[in-house]
Amino acid sequence: MSTDNQARVLGNTSGMGEQVTISTWTPPTRKQLATKPALPAPPPRPVLAVAPSATGRGMSMQKVAGGPPTRPSYIPADSLRGRVWDQADDGARILQDMVLSDRPPAVKVDAGILLVVLGDEVASELIKRLNWWALVEVTTAVSQIKEVDPKDEQRVTVDFDENLRARQWVRQGGVEYARRLLDRAVGRGKATSIMEATTEVTSPRFHLLRQLPPRDVAPFIVHEHPQTIALILSQLAPEQAAATLDQLAEDLQKDIAYRIATLENVTPAVLKLVEESIEAILRNVLGGNQDVGGPKILADILNLTGSSTERTVLESLDGSSHQLGEKVRNVMFTFDDIGKLAGQDLGVLVKAFSLDDWAVALKAAQAPVKQRVKEAMGETQWQELIDKMEYLGPMRLRDVEALQIQMVHRVREMEAAGSVTIVRGTPDPYV
Repeated sequence: MSTDNQARVLGNTSGMGEQVTISTWTPPTRKQLATKPALPAPPPRPVLAVAPSATGRGMSMQKVAGGPPTRPSYIPADSLRGRVWDQADDGARILQDMVLSDRPPAVKVDAGILLVVLGDEVASELIKRLNWWALVEVTTAVSQIKEVDPKDEQRVTVDFDENLRARQWVRQGGVEYARRLLDRAVGRGKATSIMEATTEVTSPRFHLLRQLPPRDVAPFIVHEHPQTIALILSQLAPEQAAATLDQLAEDLQKDIAYRIATLENVTPAVLKLVEESIEAILRNVLGGNQDVGGPKILADILNLTGSSTERTVLESLDGSSHQLGEKVRNVMFTFDDIGKLAGQDLGVLVKAFSLDDWAVALKAAQAPVKQRVKEAMGETQWQELIDKMEYLGPMRLRDVEALQIQMVHRVREMEAAGSVTIVRGTPDPYV
């Protein structure tokens, strides 16, 4: 196992799987606070800074509505300034990677040099696309530049231009096409380093784990700290994360679900440490950056688990934070929510599945759901369904929940098509 194991557990450098002990904090008394000196006033806000879009130090980009404005005629299209203007999104991603990834401090200085060389008008097109933390780093870098050496200007602009062209070529003809063009333009050695940097920014997190089936992911991560597991699951596709969560112990499910729901953004450095240490036994993984966690991520995962897992997790969230549980419910649709469909909508869903399917799905359903389905079917059809349920006998919960998930998917497809209306969370009363 790699020596990076000490980084395998967030907040725990003692080794894999060891639980983190959190010391008790006692708030100071009013008397103690009265003797504390007043805090100094905060420094003035950076000139280039805008309001943060998130509370954590993530790597998400600021969205600019409508794209960049029309390039002024006095900025030639075939110049670096023209290419940066026309590829402002790509340029901002490269710039953000320069200041937020694990690069030497000199790279941040290069970012400042680049903005100075580009000039106010072009630089502003990049700056408006950076997230809060990148803005802080870039502002600091620019403010510390006294003068720009011509050699540094040449080096920085050439490197940035090559990376910008590489991203354009990748979009036009794929990675191999871009690699061939770079080989001809700058030589194989430099082309390789540019392509590695380009794919590092665009590749998804935990690439190798994404290729494993859930039955292999669960044993691989089960001994990690719950916070680490939550971070990993939040980075996987919802289908894979749901199946993996379903295989974990019930107590661990509750803990991990709460941690996923309360995750916001984490530093790229932490993401990279966890990613590399988890996949170190295979190979060094591609870097990059991505926002993580939140109620929507947990809802996407729970939508693809069985109803028993849904109830366990949501009840646990209610016990820890009822408000958080409601936030998750408001962005998800569970099998129990079928009972909230309007009569006409429920009738459409009832007809979309056979009586045999409903007999299986309702074996593990709550009483309110059964009552609503009974009302939608009518007495004669309902009695036939009851007979089928009795004939089925005991069934594995996993098989029942698989059919329930199919029905949930059908409802969500119908909602996307505009044929049904889903009431999420607690429905408003009619007046």
